[in-house]
Amino acid sequence: ERYFDTSLSLINHHIIPRLGDELVCEFTSRDFTAFCVDVLESPPVRGRQPLKERVSIASLDHERLRKRKKTLNTLVSILRTAFRMAWENGEIESDRTWRLLRRIPHADVPRHYFLTRKQAKLLVRKSRPDLAKLVLAALYSGCRVSELATLKVRDVGCHFYGIYVSPLKSYRGRYVFLPDEGMSFFLDQCEGKQEEDYVFRMQSGKNWTGCHKHLFKQAVRDCGLPERFVFHG
Repeated sequence: ERYFDTSLSLINHHIIPRLGDELVCEFTSRDFTAFCVDVLESPPVRGRQPLKERVSIASLDHERLRKRKKTLNTLVSILRTAFRMAWENGEIESDRTWRLLRRIPHADVPRHYFLTRKQAKLLVRKSRPDLAKLVLAALYSGCRVSELATLKVRDVGCHFYGIYVSPLKSYRGRYVFLPDEGMSFFLDQCEGKQEEDYVFRMQSGKNWTGCHKHLFKQAVRDCGLPERFVFHG
């Protein structure tokens, strides 16, 4: 569901305004190049915040350019799928248009910043109570926030000493074994809940979605951690 929402947002923000009135059969490599440059130089969307000014590719630092390329490649995949479906369904006569769409190379480098035990404890203290539970769960398990947000009570300690992470996007389901302290923590979060209940919810009772980001970023600032540090770190 989150992947669908993200794709829909990208389509509405990038593809429809730029290509919505273009005929697929007339789409050329020049159009594709112009689209790529336009996306790379456009600032990222931050919820309902006003858009920032456009920035030339030459002035982007390595990290910002890497992120823009990653967004562009997602858009290319969406366009390629749409163009190919149009050809397969007989809407256009040639497969030329979807074949000219190419993902651009980008260095999706791993993050190299790791928390010390002292920093981890401080981060938990500085986080809002509901977020603190999510942070602790990630520290104990190494799971992504999207995996923790969809974790159900029935997946905790049912057949083994740990949790079962259901398949998500392109990831297979897997088992995560936990230390005693971690196992106790997860079991405590399940107290009084039904098997199909989510283990972690926001203090409002709603499911965790992308709304954890601004809360986590504030906790990162309060701890004096690098601004680039994100939840999965």
